[in-house]
Amino acid sequence: MYLGAALICASLLIMIGLLADRAAMERIMDADAWFVLTALLAPVGYVLQDVVADAMTVEAVPRFDEEGRPTPEDARKLMHTTMQTLGRVAIIGGTVLVAARTCGCSPARSRWPRRRRPRPTSSSTSSR
Repeated sequence: MYLGAALICASLLIMIGLLADRAAMERIMDADAWFVLTALLAPVGYVLQDVVADAMTVEAVPRFDEEGRPTPEDARKLMHTTMQTLGRVAIIGGTVLVAARTCGCSPARSRWPRRRRPRPTSSSTSSR
């Protein structure tokens, strides 16, 4: 159950490592190889998480009503469809919120400091 999340987390941590200290990461492996690894880890992790989520939604739909009678097939299909739709809405909504927060589109201030461009040195300005 946690394997998919661990793969996604590993992929993200590798990308953060490349952004934070590329030289240290390149001492272990070439940056292109790190990128390929993250490009493989994340989708595999998402597929594993999706399989687990699908299995959980199947189990979440009741087979019997409150009185112990079997739930009609049409009603169960509708409940399965609703569960899958809500799951997709949650995934897409979460992705959009994280993307909006990351790009600075959210009204809340980001905790990450913005990189400033290096100021020109006096030698570069005096050579005009």
